[in-house]
Amino acid sequence: MDKRQFLFETYLETQGYKVSRDMSQRLLSDPENTIVSITNTLDYFHLKYVVAEVPKTAISELPNIFIAQVSDNKNSNLIIVERLNEKLKIRTNYSKNTIVDYDTFIENWTGFILVIEENKKQKITSNISNGFRNNAFLIVSLVLGLLFVYFSTFSLSKSLYFILSFIGVFISVLIFKGKINSNNQDSRFCSIITNSSCKSVLNSSASKIFGLELVDACIVYFIFTTLIFVYNPNTSILLLSGLASIPVIIYSIYQQYFKIKSWCPLCLIVSLILTLHLLIVLSNDFSFSFNEIDIIFSLFTFVIIINIWSYFKPYAFLIEKVDSLSLENLKFRRNHYLFLPYFNQLKEISMSDNILGRISIGSNNPILRLTLILNPECKYCFEAHKMVMNIVKQNRGKLMVDFRFFMSFTNNQKQELKICERLLEIYDKNGRDAFMIAYNEQYQIIKDKWLLKWGVCLNKKYRQQLKNHETWCSANNIESTPRFLINQKLIPENYRINDIEHLIESIMISQKKRN
Repeated sequence: MDKRQFLFETYLETQGYKVSRDMSQRLLSDPENTIVSITNTLDYFHLKYVVAEVPKTAISELPNIFIAQVSDNKNSNLIIVERLNEKLKIRTNYSKNTIVDYDTFIENWTGFILVIEENKKQKITSNISNGFRNNAFLIVSLVLGLLFVYFSTFSLSKSLYFILSFIGVFISVLIFKGKINSNNQDSRFCSIITNSSCKSVLNSSASKIFGLELVDACIVYFIFTTLIFVYNPNTSILLLSGLASIPVIIYSIYQQYFKIKSWCPLCLIVSLILTLHLLIVLSNDFSFSFNEIDIIFSLFTFVIIINIWSYFKPYAFLIEKVDSLSLENLKFRRNHYLFLPYFNQLKEISMSDNILGRISIGSNNPILRLTLILNPECKYCFEAHKMVMNIVKQNRGKLMVDFRFFMSFTNNQKQELKICERLLEIYDKNGRDAFMIAYNEQYQIIKDKWLLKWGVCLNKKYRQQLKNHETWCSANNIESTPRFLINQKLIPENYRINDIEHLIESIMISQKKRN
């Protein structure tokens, strides 16, 4: 998680908002600088905020938590500031939280602040749901473990061994997620102690022994001991597993302290669990003896776990890679510095309004004319339509939206054709408002009911008008829907309508300058 994302998500969560994946992607795909990308995202999701420059003497009157700008005469940075009585808590990322007095803060504070309005209605439930969502695996595992222990006859030490195995699996999975994460920012778990950097430890050569990833060994170990414990809590296999973990514990701590000179708190927790496992086993009445059934079952379980993990591990890397590439793709598509030169080079298409007619909503004197090509049979067209309506709402008086229909005439009695004919007629006879109501409803109710409510068009000129729409689309190599044009320029298919939501303001600014 980079600094910009940390500031945005952390502050929103403290103000009681649930941060969605769409919010994070909207922020990270914005090419602008830190504060502009944050305010752009807040504007996009209609969240109320205040950006201001206030006198330094007014700091005691500011909200309990806010984003501030600080400067050291060379660089300016944004930080989260939380008031704690006579002190201030400064947060820059998960691993850098400091407590300072007011005078120290004021020395570097520029007076700039960003305050997001608190979401009081959802704050409590949001924090609870976020906490459950982020730790769902641990919570469910612990509940299942406690239920298993409750209905068993285990001693306290053996019950503790079982629960520690569950926690070990959870911590190992966290370590694995941190290792494969393409973002170089440490997680919040790595700020527990000073001089810590999980990334440094996990990405070091010491994280492998003879080509074997230690994190893989931890995942396999904890799953293995959990299953073996359920099979036979008194088996000597657990003692052998505990003894085998001793070199791993020593190696991990030695490498972190002497070689890497940085600590991984999650790795230390794993070492602690391994140590407790061994102590619990040694303190119980285990005999160092094995029977054939235990050995066969243990080997079978071990092989199965390794094979299952080897099968799923590449998919975890693939998912992470796909997410990373997806974000990079969004950044590319939504970068107006790249899009505008390309857009300006596109050729204008004749709109043939005198032949096709104009079905339009929005401003009569627009900066931009957006043409949306739709088909009622296309399930994606309604989503595109909603996004366009959102763009129009956000840019009142600046946009005109034209509608064109691209229909197939292989079945002249098709209900979609009848609906489109009637929509054209409603626009001509009843105006924009009636057209928009009818258009929205044709996606919301079944076609028979729509036709029963709005009627069937009997005027053949609208069928011809639809054919003209199809001819125009074919002449301009438009073969799918939804497609859209901006100021008579056909936007390539690799750009989607939700990309234009991010680019529309920059396009309008560019058009104003060109005009």
